[in-house]
Amino acid sequence: MSNQAVIELRRMDNTQPWGFRLKGGVDQGIPLHVEHVQPKGRGAAAGLLPGDLVVGISGTSTEHMTHQGVKNEMLRAGNELDLTIQRFSLNVNRCVIIFTAFAK
Repeated sequence: MSNQAVIELRRMDNTQPWGFRLKGGVDQGIPLHVEHVQPKGRGAAAGLLPGDLVVGISGTSTEHMTHQGVKNEMLRAGNELDLTIQRFSLNVNRCVIIFTAFAK
């Protein structure tokens, strides 16, 4: 099961970090996703989580973007960055049952 949401990030000026690191892009052969979130950073405060897939940046799809294209789009957004993310949820009870079965 997956959910999409828009994470709205704002800062006063570009000397302030967003507080997260992205990885991926079509040139890297992996989907664009959040690799790390600073615990007390703007990303964490807005609800961004490691593992979130980034499917849009300020209304522009990231589907065919290279990693450099992602950086350029984030720079273009300035101090008002909106990330459209896709988050997958797991059924923890089912995982526990599966892992218990393999443990025997």
